[in-house]
Amino acid sequence: MFLLALAAALLASIGCGDSGTKVEPEPDPEPGANADPGAVSTPPLGSTLVSIALTEFSVVPDPATAPAGEVYFLATNAGAEAHELVVIKSDLAPDALPNGEGRVPEDEVDFIGEIEPFAAGSDASIVFELEQGAYVLICNIVEEEASGNTESHYLEGMHAAFTVE
Repeated sequence: MFLLALAAALLASIGCGDSGTKVEPEPDPEPGANADPGAVSTPPLGSTLVSIALTEFSVVPDPATAPAGEVYFLATNAGAEAHELVVIKSDLAPDALPNGEGRVPEDEVDFIGEIEPFAAGSDASIVFELEQGAYVLICNIVEEEASGNTESHYLEGMHAAFTVE
């Protein structure tokens, strides 16, 4: 019985998206003004801290490089609307990812994982075990404005290069 409970707890922790295990992308909910505040976890010992500033419309990693291994991303939504952080492994330029109707199809790129949309004025974190290579950090939110136009955060400039050495 104990082993069954332990296995269930392990499976639940893997599904939380904070384990650093590569996960399959799921369609993002429409964030709107009702996005929840982000959740911040304690960085694992020995991980590299990378702070990410998200605003309308930029993604700014500090630093823009990290050593291979556990990377702890602490994202601050300093904007006025909901944002997310998507990590993609790619040699393409940050503004050259494939996109359809303004959204990068996460199932057509080397999707590492993401922090789901979270409210303005809050922080959120996630940890990934990253290997050497080139990465792109994006906000992949596409929303319909009151005017009926769509607004793609990615196409508006919410992307940045990130390198793991």
